[in-house]
Amino acid sequence: MATNLSAMRHVRGFDVVKPLSITVMIVVMLPLILLPLASIFIFGTGKGLASFWAALNAPEAIFALKLSVVTSFSSLP
Repeated sequence: MATNLSAMRHVRGFDVVKPLSITVMIVVMLPLILLPLASIFIFGTGKGLASFWAALNAPEAIFALKLSVVTSFSSLP
């Protein structure tokens, strides 16, 4: 059962593809997360921070936020 070990030898070195693909994924996904959040903040504070905070403290908004958190945690394995 002689095997050719030189063909199976692992070449060590810096892998360029993995960090590059992670960087590209972050660059592509970051605007998809930040732009909607910025839009909510910009349009929500159009009438001032007090009205934005009052809208967040409305009972319907609190219920929606709690429902979102419970739903997201219930989907975890």
